[in-house]
Amino acid sequence: MSLLAAHINDAGISVLSAERLLYREPGFALLDDELTTGSKSFENARIKPRRIHNRFWSELTTDALPDRLFQHLSAADLVSRQLEQIWNTVAASGDRLVVAVPAYMTGDNLGLFLGIANELDVPVAGLVDAAVAATRREYQGAVPVHVDLSLHVATLSRLRQNGQAQLDRSVVIETSGMLSLYDAWIRVISDAFVKQSRFDPLHTAETE
Repeated sequence: MSLLAAHINDAGISVLSAERLLYREPGFALLDDELTTGSKSFENARIKPRRIHNRFWSELTTDALPDRLFQHLSAADLVSRQLEQIWNTVAASGDRLVVAVPAYMTGDNLGLFLGIANELDVPVAGLVDAAVAATRREYQGAVPVHVDLSLHVATLSRLRQNGQAQLDRSVVIETSGMLSLYDAWIRVISDAFVKQSRFDPLHTAETE
């Protein structure tokens, strides 16, 4: 019986025990012959982009997804599938989970997440803001600002230190997440290939 810690960041959802990292995979879903989530889906994102969805953690609702291929599913369905995969991978009998959640998740999002966890028999012992959870000590004479990059957004959280770490204010910056960085890195690498060898790795999905 252990208390595990999870960090919901769809660029790399992590679960840790007191000793080690148990799980770290991105919030990607691939709908092909079957529905898969995590690293396997991410590895196929460039090859099968129309079969990929990666906004289900950041836009957690029960509404049908707008993508034609996924319209029989909701973001909640995809979160449920990945959470089930996570728990089956990391948990032993009697384990409980404390979850660090991003500031962009609203009360409705968190209520839905807890409902999904309850349906899957995942015992959530508590929720904590991710920026507060990342604060290890008091920073005297300073105002800590926590920067968190997820797939689609960057979140900046200012913390108060009145005896304990407390969230003061958060700002969510759209279109400034890890996917934007990935695309920028890919363009730089592709340009280098073209200049040095005349080979364009973005010409086909397989080489991309």
